[in-house]
Amino acid sequence: MFVIDGKYHPWRHLAVKYPHVVVDCKRRLPGRRAGFRKGNHIWLCDSLDQAGRRSVLAHEIVHLERGDPEHHPKGRAAEELEVIRATARKLIPTRDLVEALKGERHTTTERLADCLWVDAPTLVERLESLDAIDLSDLEVELDFDWSVAMPGRRGRAPGLEPRRS
Repeated sequence: MFVIDGKYHPWRHLAVKYPHVVVDCKRRLPGRRAGFRKGNHIWLCDSLDQAGRRSVLAHEIVHLERGDPEHHPKGRAAEELEVIRATARKLIPTRDLVEALKGERHTTTERLADCLWVDAPTLVERLESLDAIDLSDLEVELDFDWSVAMPGRRGRAPGLEPRRS
């Protein structure tokens, strides 16, 4: 993967694997759109900060790799959800999430996202789509204290209780 200092770097990924793709960050996009891709051109909204540009560019690269969502057999909505989840996993490996949660206990979503160099929606998606292995790693590392993983909430993640021996 295209990693610098232990973090996935979408700009490097694009430059090496897709040098023909042009990125435009100088336009305000319509509505609440943060980015989109058409052909060999990616637009990122000029209102995005660095973490936002990184997150949205990674999202558009996943679309580029997976193909046009309009023609996906599962349908556009299902494909978009898969792209969102794949992007969150790519940008926030479990080990990075664990370290950020250990260092930023009982923090806000925005601060934790900043520590992980992503936007808040990407962090929220990563937390909401943790798989069983990720959950197990987090439970062990955080001593079952899910309040650190659910900014603004106290207690454990919904439906997750420590296993009893």
